[in-house]
Amino acid sequence: MRRVKLLCTALMLLASHGALAVSYPLPPEGSRLVG
Repeated sequence: MRRVKLLCTALMLLASHGALAVSYPLPPEGSRLVG
């Protein structure tokens, strides 16, 4: 179970970093599409 929790945490971190990297340079419309 610990490994699954670790995987979920890593995925969440990757997703949040990816969303930030994608939505930062885009205009509000683009970030609204992503989020």
